[in-house]
Amino acid sequence: MTRPRPSDDLLIQLIRENRHDAEIGVRMGVTTGEVRERKAELRQRLGAENYHRLTAGKPERGRPFWRRRWFMGAGAFGCFGGLLLLVANIVVDGPEEIAPARTVLAPTPAPTVRPAAVVSVGDQRYDDAGRFFTLATENDLDFAGSPTNHASVAIIDLEDTAYIAPSEFAQWRLAGTGYREVLVEAMFGGREVTVSVSSAHSATRIGTVAEGVGPVARIASVLEVTSPVVFVRAYDERGRQLIPRLTANGHLHISQQPIPGDWVLEGTNGSRIDTGGGAEAGAVDLRPGVRAQTFCDDRDSGFRCVVVLQRAVGVTFTAEANVACPTAVTRTVELEGVRLLFARGFAISASGQEPCAPYSVPPGVGFVTNGDWEVAAETLDGLPLSVGVTQAGKLVVGTFAGDLSCPCIGQ
Repeated sequence: MTRPRPSDDLLIQLIRENRHDAEIGVRMGVTTGEVRERKAELRQRLGAENYHRLTAGKPERGRPFWRRRWFMGAGAFGCFGGLLLLVANIVVDGPEEIAPARTVLAPTPAPTVRPAAVVSVGDQRYDDAGRFFTLATENDLDFAGSPTNHASVAIIDLEDTAYIAPSEFAQWRLAGTGYREVLVEAMFGGREVTVSVSSAHSATRIGTVAEGVGPVARIASVLEVTSPVVFVRAYDERGRQLIPRLTANGHLHISQQPIPGDWVLEGTNGSRIDTGGGAEAGAVDLRPGVRAQTFCDDRDSGFRCVVVLQRAVGVTFTAEANVACPTAVTRTVELEGVRLLFARGFAISASGQEPCAPYSVPPGVGFVTNGDWEVAAETLDGLPLSVGVTQAGKLVVGTFAGDLSCPCIGQ
């Protein structure tokens, strides 16, 4: 049986979650037309029966180590109570309805939007969007939940059923819905901002509310023993990720500037990776449609990161690189004491390719790479190293710090 390639995992996951092609395109950084092309390519390569089984059934075992973890929601929820997640998964066996709210919200008039307050945290300046999460039941402590703020994702363990509603600073409106996710948007801080709110585990349900009611979405747990937990991400009008921060009283702060270009982010949990033990080795051509992500994992040999490239069109190196082609679908690149291991992600992208004689690539000259690739790194003696890609497309190779026992690296 033809099996899916590691780079197919994200597409298969999103199809299995019944997301629209447009939403898949946003997640994968490609157009809606390209999503349809990839789905057709995957169906043709796997066969209709295998394609249906993979996109409608349970995921297969044997994924590569940087993808062999729960979907991002389940992984980060481990920080808030893996035992509760186990209970939730055992008890919840279908799309149970959300229990009725303890209080009923009446229609409310649209608030008058005021200029956002500015909050400074370290060297970052944030616009305060006001109260983003409002509990259905009041409490005397003005407490919405327990937040954890990563570099590109904010997580909050809500105290009770909560609502997302317009505030005095942001007139949030519904922009889209998906499987266990809503998108809201508003003109805020002088720019159009889109916020994604997705559930972190199977017991959390997110849904819209009736038109004319003040809130735009409702978040609740289907289990008394499990509180609702959600992830929050923010984007500007150009699709660049912004830094979200949540407070215990449910306020949402959004950075005025996009995530810095020299940051390396873990593709599954959104944390910033400490690359202090690495050095720049090259760069990925990040023209529109190209996607480059870093994935990390703890193994017996230690913490290690790899890079996954989708629709790559070119990679350059900072020094002269010696290239070998062991097979039609692999390349090894040696430069300045390190070896990069390139493996094609899609079998179809290797059509017409054959092993080649060794050759050299001068600094700054494009190498390979039309198609999908997975890039790992090691020393010339074969010892594992990490490789990551910055938001600006720089390849960094070396020894990275990190610990994925809980997805809180680099914080």
